[in-house]
Amino acid sequence: MFTVFPILFHIIREMVSSVIFNDPTMSTKAGLIFNFFAICLTTVIGFTVPKVGSILGKAGAISGLMMMYILPIIVYLKRL
Repeated sequence: MFTVFPILFHIIREMVSSVIFNDPTMSTKAGLIFNFFAICLTTVIGFTVPKVGSILGKAGAISGLMMMYILPIIVYLKRL
């Protein structure tokens, strides 16, 4: 998690910045504030939710279902 967390937050930070400010780059101060609140939020969720593994398992099952069955149908229908 030590090496993956900053990479994921970089992607999330760019998405949030492009939606809010219409610019994917964020100033250093705004980036630090965003990182602080995002890390605090994920830490609080990790401490308060008792069974995070079951939630992640359900999310993985739903996204796996989408990738296996629904996404190929959508791609096929777009090609028609």
